[in-house]
Amino acid sequence: MVVVAMLGCAGVYAWWSHSRRSVAAPEPAAAAGVPLRQAAVLPPPASPPAPTPAPTPVSPAPQPEPNPDAPVRVQLTAAEPVWMSVRSDGKYLFSGVLEANQTRVVGANATVLLLLGNAGGVSITLNGKPIGSVGPRGQIRTVQLTPGGFEIDPPKPAGSPEPM
Repeated sequence: MVVVAMLGCAGVYAWWSHSRRSVAAPEPAAAAGVPLRQAAVLPPPASPPAPTPAPTPVSPAPQPEPNPDAPVRVQLTAAEPVWMSVRSDGKYLFSGVLEANQTRVVGANATVLLLLGNAGGVSITLNGKPIGSVGPRGQIRTVQLTPGGFEIDPPKPAGSPEPM
């Protein structure tokens, strides 16, 4: 069970780090379409490049505030890095890592569905009331939150076939 959980976490981490690398800026020589071997032997430019203005800091896109009157209001606060995928009323909202001490608020009319990669690293509040632990540290859990409460799907035994 521990090996399967570790493999799952390693897979999530590999996917996450690969997606971060693909977003990183390419090297200047590669961006210009010049192979790196040729870039090393090219002579320097004749005149120094014009100074570029200082980049303005880019703030992340504001997260839309959930409807305060929504019947399901979920607050997620990470104590340590937690990978999660969040759906609200069946619509995909977010997938990524919530870093330590970060908080995310989600609202829904009927259901919020969470897939957590580190169930013990996050505290969840449903409509202002903490729901307690949803699993041990490092464990993968699926949690469904509704106006009537919440349900934690039991972990699937290792090697069990998916129901058809």
